[in-house]
Parts: sequence; structure tokens; C-alpha cells
Amino acid sequence: MTERTFDLPRGGIYTITDEAVTALLGTGSGEAARLYLYLLSHRGKCLDKEACAALGMAPAALKAALQLLQTAGVLREVAPPAAPPLVNDARPDYAGAEVAQGIKRDPAFRHVVDEVQRRLGKILSSNDLQILFGLYDWRGLTPGLISLLVSHCLEDARRRFGEGGRPPTMRQIDKEAAIWEQKGLDTEEKAERYIETQETRRQAGSRIYRLLGIESRAPSPSESRYVSEWTDMGFAPDAVALAYDKTVLKTGALNWKYMNSILRNWHEKNLHTPSEIESGDTAPAKRTPAGTPAGRAAAAAAPGRREREAVERMRRYVKGE
Repeated sequence: MTERTFDLPRGGIYTITDEAVTALLGTGSGEAARLYLYLLSHRGKCLDKEACAALGMAPAALKAALQLLQTAGVLREVAPPAAPPLVNDARPDYAGAEVAQGIKRDPAFRHVVDEVQRRLGKILSSNDLQILFGLYDWRGLTPGLISLLVSHCLEDARRRFGEGGRPPTMRQIDKEAAIWEQKGLDTEEKAERYIETQETRRQAGSRIYRLLGIESRAPSPSESRYVSEWTDMGFAPDAVALAYDKTVLKTGALNWKYMNSILRNWHEKNLHTPSEIESGDTAPAKRTPAGTPAGRAAAAAAPGRREREAVERMRRYVKGE
């Protein structure tokens, strides 16, 4: 299944320039005009199978319409995001004497050792010291970044195991440092923003789990993925509650797949708050059955009518109506 992304205006009200309207009319294709409107309303996302179903187009017709739009210069395909840089985890094998010299000669690293031992509540082993020296010397983390990293790992362990539970190991801290490096968290300011964002997401996720009745057990990996996707899309718990209510009314129970389809539909329409959802989520108009006389007449007139309607909608967008 092919998915493409195109660079188009964003928002509930779309601006189409006179140049774009002229180019679209110049294609002489109602299918191309309809596809352009579809892409506008779906934030530039084009999943071939879904677009064909929504527009009633065959895959070949969709491909031809995309080609027309690109040739006319009103559509530019966006290249997929580059893969994150690979993190080199081949940490040097520091000798004990090398680490000892680092502690002796570098007051900043000596302070890091004292602080980490105090925070973890133990004397670091020689292997732990090698890992810590790798964070400082090899990964290049400043003392402030190491302090934030250890605090983040300690807080995560506290949530998982409770107060007085086991602290994170240096290997776990080093693993989190690799994640930070991959995310480009190379300053204290970036790390603080990341920690704050993670905490906001965690709190939103906790509220979502509570409203879904998941309190006496840990969520499953699939449930966690769903909730993470919803918070990444920008849905707050009160918006998720609306989707949950619709799901229960429709299916009689919590149906994760059905609920996810509701939220994805809202996301595609750029509806994320309860007020936006209530004002913008309208049911689609019923279609005339294709087998009836009225349906056959509508189908016969469809191409011309659709083209006129598409152009008229564009002109209304240009005028801001």
C-alpha cells in the first residue's frame, strides 16, 4: 500500500491562489480537481487505497490525476524524513588506571562521580565507573547533562518500582544516554524540554488510562502504543473521552481499533479539541444507491457536475467564504 505526503496549505480554511486555480482548470480534469481538494482536507497525506475508496477512483486514475497535478505545478511531493543518525555504541574499553587518572586529574569528573554515587545510593563498581567515564569522556556529556540524565532515570525507576525501589543501573543509564544522543539532546536546555514533554505525555496517558478504566493493571504494549499515538497526534484526555463515548455507544464496549479509527478521522480533519470536534465532525451525506434510476442519472451527470462543484469550491476558498 503506497503512502505519499505532499506539501500543501494547512488548516481548516485553505487558500488557493489564482495561479493554482488557473493551472487546475488547465488540466481539464475534474478528477485532478477533486483529488486536490481531497489532499487539502487530508493535510497533504495520500494513502492510495483510502484515496481511491473516498474518491471512487481506480488506482490507475489516481496515478494519472497525481501526475496531472504535479505536471501543472500545483503539487510537490515531500521526500520522506531522513532516518535518524545511527548511534555508535562501541564504547572504548577504558582501563581502570585510565578512569582513576580521570577522577584524580579532572575535578569536574570527580564531582560527577561523587554526585552519581550519592544519587544512586551506592559506591560505583569499576565497571560502573568505566560506563560513567564513557558518558563524560566518550559521549561528551557535560556534568549538568549527566545530572539530568540520572535524575530522569531515577524518576522513571521510582514510577515503575515505587519509593525505595531498586535504582537504575549504570547500564540502564548508558542505554538512555544513547537514546538522548539519537534524539540530539546535546544541551541542558534541550534535555529539560524533552523531560518536560515526556512528563506531560505521561500525565496525559495516565488520565486516558483512568478514563478507560485501566487502573488496577499495567497497560499492554498495544494499548500503550495506541495511547502514545493519540497524545502524539495532539489529543488531550477530554477529546479521547469523546471518542470513547462514541465507541461505547456504537460497539457496547471499549474497542481499541474502532476508537483509534475515530481519532484518526478527527486528526485527518485537524479536529483535536472538544469544541473543534463538536463543530467540525459532521456525518457524510448519504449517497444515492447506484442501482436506482436516480443513481444511474446521477452517475451519468457526475463528471461534469463534480468538476463544476470542485471549481466552485475553489473559488469560494479563494474569496475566503
